Amino acid sequence: LFDADRADADAAEIAVTLPDDEGIIEKLSEMQPIQNKRLAHIHNLQLYKGLYDEALETLKIGDSLEARWASQMDFAELYIRSEKLDDARAAVEAFVDAGIVKGWFDKNDRDSKIESYYVRALASSGAYQKIIDYQKNQKGFNKDSGKLYDIACAYSLMGDKDNAFQYLTDAGKRGWDNVAATMDDADLAVLAEDTRWEKIIATYQANWDKGEPDRKKNALAAKLDRDAPDWSLQDVNGDTVRLADLRGKVLVLDFWATWCSPCRSAMPVIDDFVKNHAPEDVLVFSVDIWESGKRKPARFMSDNDYAMTLLYGTDSLAAAYGIRGIPYLCVIDREGKLRFEEIGYAPGLAENLIWWTNDLL
Repeated sequence: LFDADRADADAAEIAVTLPDDEGIIEKLSEMQPIQNKRLAHIHNLQLYKGLYDEALETLKIGDSLEARWASQMDFAELYIRSEKLDDARAAVEAFVDAGIVKGWFDKNDRDSKIESYYVRALASSGAYQKIIDYQKNQKGFNKDSGKLYDIACAYSLMGDKDNAFQYLTDAGKRGWDNVAATMDDADLAVLAEDTRWEKIIATYQANWDKGEPDRKKNALAAKLDRDAPDWSLQDVNGDTVRLADLRGKVLVLDFWATWCSPCRSAMPVIDDFVKNHAPEDVLVFSVDIWESGKRKPARFMSDNDYAMTLLYGTDSLAAAYGIRGIPYLCVIDREGKLRFEEIGYAPGLAENLIWWTNDLL
């Protein structure tokens, strides 16, 4: 069977690795005792075969067993497929509320996170027209660049290029500036060969450039003043690296794991900073946590030729830094004070790293 821990396994990969046995779901279901990983296999097989009602029931069993793979976002997507939109919305709210408790989200961002993840659930379920209808029913949607952008993505996924470009244009007029994410957005891939695409990107780039002074001001205004918890960790060669020995240097610590998709998205940005922007007195460490074994993170770093120094973190270190979700990145000054931190991955990371480290030199 395919690796049930891979949340991003797509249908093509699953099809290659599925056993050639129509009764595999029934056979797995009959095996005792019930195990979380076997349930995950069953759930993914049901999704692949389009057995959404059965997948929902399996998901409920996994949730009752507190299985890590049984996410409220999975509930939301399956409820959407069953046209139970109120239940889907409730599942998204539960997901965001749990994220606030775990420290993933700021409680002040609750409403915006619920909206964002609800739209994401609609998209994952292929309910593109529902995205359009939902956003157009929001008050002031035509003045909100994010809502206009979501509508454009939905039209693009439906193959309606003209409407997609119209709403991308409107988003730009309302200040949409996330040019990097737009260029990498798979939802818009079919538009990239169109002659109108370059104008859209140019508009977003101009918006991004215009907002730089405010972004820098906000990034530096978030400066902290607390002692960085001490640590002594092993690197990939088995040598010990100690925080106490690094006084006089500015340190960037990126806490990550190979299974974490946002972590993997942030890694090339951090690598580019190390190779092209980091001053001599800045050291960057990728601290692997919440992972079993050392071989996989070492191979991941080597295969991608990343320039960060790999350290093997511990659960106690993550607790000491108050980490509830990854990626978690922090910057420590020359005196051992923790000055900046960021939870999750956002497009502004590249410039933030430059601003934060230069501020501490």
